Amino acid sequence: MIIARIVPPTSSVYKTLSTLSEKLDGIMKWKPFSWFGFWTLFVAGMGAYSGYHERFIFWDFSRWFIGIIALIVITSLSVIFLIKNGLLIYGQDENKRSKIIIHCLVGFVVFMIGWGGNLNIGVLHSIPYILTYLAIVFIYKIPISEQADTGEKLILSHNDRWKYSLISLILLIISTLIGFIIDDPVISTASVVVIPFPIVSFLMKHGRHVYRARVYSILIVALFTVARQSWFLIPLLLLFYFLRFYHYFRYGIIFPTFAVDKKQ
Repeated sequence: MIIARIVPPTSSVYKTLSTLSEKLDGIMKWKPFSWFGFWTLFVAGMGAYSGYHERFIFWDFSRWFIGIIALIVITSLSVIFLIKNGLLIYGQDENKRSKIIIHCLVGFVVFMIGWGGNLNIGVLHSIPYILTYLAIVFIYKIPISEQADTGEKLILSHNDRWKYSLISLILLIISTLIGFIIDDPVISTASVVVIPFPIVSFLMKHGRHVYRARVYSILIVALFTVARQSWFLIPLLLLFYFLRFYHYFRYGIIFPTFAVDKKQ
C-alpha cells in the first residue's frame, strides 16, 4: 500500500494519525465491511431494472443522486436493526439457519428497493442475484484462521470446506443458468466468473484458496454491477480505502487486501 511507504509506522505522522483513528472505533462497530454485500445487491437491483427495459444500457450515471441517498438510508436502517445485533455480518459464526434466512430476506428487500418497478418481474430477476449473494455467504462460513507472524491462512474444518464450497458452487451454477434464461448478462457473467473459486476451495486444502474465494467473489460481482451503474464505483472505492486507512493507522495492518499471504 502506497500510504505505508509515505507514512511508515515509525514516523511521527503515523503516530498522530493512529491517535486520530481511535475516534473511528465507534463506526467500526457498525461492521462496514459487511456493507459491500447489501450495497451491491441494492445497486444490482437498479442495474437489473435498467437492463430489463434497455438491455444494452451500461455505464449509467443518471440515477447517481437517488442511489447515494438510498445507500445512506439503507445502511442506516441495516446498522440500527440488523448489524448491531450481529444478524447481517459475514463470518464463521453464520451457523444458524435463521441467519441465512435473514441474509435472503435482506438481500431480496434491498434488491427490490433498487428495482423499484413491477414486483412480479422483479422477484424473478432477483433470484440469481440472491443465489450469488448466498454463495458468497456460504464461503464465509468456512472457518479459517491466520498465523500472526506469516499471515498464512489455515482451514479449521475441512468438512466445512467441502460442504460449503459445494453448496456455493451449486448456487452459482443455478444463478448462472437463471441469468441466461432471463437474459441478464451482468449476473450470468458474474456468476460464471466466480464459479472457479469454490471449485478450487473444494479441491485444494490450503486456506489461501478460501480467502481468495471470499474477497475476489465480492470484488467480481461488485465490478460487474458497476458496469451498469458506474457511479457505484465511487462509494465502493471510498469504503474500501476508508477501511484500509483505518486498519493501517489503528493496528498497523492492511485490510481489506487482495494479497493472500503477508509474504506476497
